[in-house]
Amino acid sequence: MQRLIELREKQAKLAADARAKLDEITDDMDEARSAEIEAEYDRIMAEYDRLEERAKREEALVEREAALERGDPRRPLGDDVRSNETADDQEALNEARTGAFHAYLRHGLEGMEPEERKILREMREARITHVFFGVESTDRETLLAISKRHNTKAPLVESLRTIQSHGIEALIGLILGFDTDREDGAKALAEFVAEVQAPIVYFNLLTALPKTPLWSRLESEGRLKARRDGDVARADELLTCLETNIRYLRPNNEVKHDLLRAIREVYTPANVY
Repeated sequence: MQRLIELREKQAKLAADARAKLDEITDDMDEARSAEIEAEYDRIMAEYDRLEERAKREEALVEREAALERGDPRRPLGDDVRSNETADDQEALNEARTGAFHAYLRHGLEGMEPEERKILREMREARITHVFFGVESTDRETLLAISKRHNTKAPLVESLRTIQSHGIEALIGLILGFDTDREDGAKALAEFVAEVQAPIVYFNLLTALPKTPLWSRLESEGRLKARRDGDVARADELLTCLETNIRYLRPNNEVKHDLLRAIREVYTPANVY
């Protein structure tokens, strides 16, 4: 609700500025100056219209949430008392927030519990504007193979757009190098990014970290690559996201080439600007 109030206040100021701008035009003013003022007026009104669209979306969200919450006996009442909050309480709250976003991504607003909707409202009111999502892959077979089943519950593009429509930018992470990657995987990733319009994308080559199931499996298969000094973890190199300690099923140079091709496609001047 607070965000809606702020949007309406900004609109009121823009409307006043637009009226003042038109009042500057006089009968004896030359055409060039008059055209400049009219252009300024058009610019102000374009911003007003842009805010109107945002305000309408916010109003729809407020009404939707009110309808979902109306008459729910589980809705919290009274002030939120946190004076006795412990570290365990904070950890539980963080887990609840994570669960709320997972539920939101999987099922949308209607499929969430009242408490999960409450958490999302609090996060929005706290001006949380960006959230990272480990998409990892757009291929369903790959997502199932790496136990990312929650990313298959609903169409990824639709889910991310739902989040974006609530004023939250989705930052995404994408990985190449899975055993189930397709040869056209780079093209699919670039097309996915173009469709969701994510402002920041983290591209990575798949790497194995010590003491993980992936490390154990690849070690047993003889697919871990060590440096000449015997260092398999190679943490200093892997931070670049362009090196790996894994022997992929496809030739490693092909996988790296695909990653660079996806990056070039996503960050072309035409796509960025």
